[in-house]
Amino acid sequence: MGGGRRQFLPTYETDIEGIRGKRTDGEDLIKHWQHHHSHHRSAYVQNRIQLLETDTERGELDYLLGLFATKHLPYHLDADEQQIPTLTEMVSKAMDILERNDDGYFLFVEAQPVFVTPVRHRALNYCPYSLLFRDFCSRHLYRIGPWTTENHPTLGGRIDHGHHYTQPIRAFDETVEFAKAIEMARSRTSQDNTLIVVTADHSHTMTMSGYSSRKNDILGVNNGQRADDDLPYATISYANGPGYDRNVQREARLDLNRVDMRDKSFAFPSTVPLGLETHGGDDVAVFASGPWAHLFSGTYEQHFIPHAMAYAACIGPGRTACTTDQS
Repeated sequence: MGGGRRQFLPTYETDIEGIRGKRTDGEDLIKHWQHHHSHHRSAYVQNRIQLLETDTERGELDYLLGLFATKHLPYHLDADEQQIPTLTEMVSKAMDILERNDDGYFLFVEAQPVFVTPVRHRALNYCPYSLLFRDFCSRHLYRIGPWTTENHPTLGGRIDHGHHYTQPIRAFDETVEFAKAIEMARSRTSQDNTLIVVTADHSHTMTMSGYSSRKNDILGVNNGQRADDDLPYATISYANGPGYDRNVQREARLDLNRVDMRDKSFAFPSTVPLGLETHGGDDVAVFASGPWAHLFSGTYEQHFIPHAMAYAACIGPGRTACTTDQS
């Protein structure tokens, strides 16, 4: 489930929005999927209403494909609620289907897209249910997204994009939606048999600075001091990005008291001019709960994460919790 419908269609076909596909191999992957599952209990949905009307709770559906936008799903703040499901709704529908697998499952949630991979197990003393929530760009808690909106039009969600355009109001709202989906997944699973991992693959150059008072608007100006040019400065700023022109490149720095920083499209101050803000080099956090969650502590390389999850879920040919128990 997610966006990127044009990536499934050949260049000579158009989707329901009248947009041509991007595939140069002539393949219509949507029709391929429908043909492959023609003898299965399956459904292809293209908007929120269709998704919510799909009966996934009574065991009447085994396969679900949802493509809700031609390109990226819109930001939650901009989404048409008739057309675009929330991340929580997509995760809930995926879990409805996967929870019927008594041998366990693996669910990969990448902010807005939801990738579902059932994993079958036969062992007993292991973690049969695994959920990986990965955002593509976490600095402090969890964030998400690809590099550019054109080069990778189906990856990730929109937290990453909000930061690339130095629009933290959009990025923060997407983070809240991400947190809601995680909260829902935790509420309907047990820590006794479900490992949930939340992480990211990179940070951004966003920073929070200054000595603002408690309860000061995080999306406003620092109310604890002014800069040496006697102008206010934003609590949130970026090392680089499109906010440079409006905030730095002028005879005098932009007076933030004279603009609407609550405008969701407002580009927050950037030090270096770039069309898109870059990723950062910070360590990103990994949060885990459930069986073997203690493996996800300390500092380690990113590629350790799938190995630790495979160990907990008894997946793959390497050493796992199951082989350890047997020995």
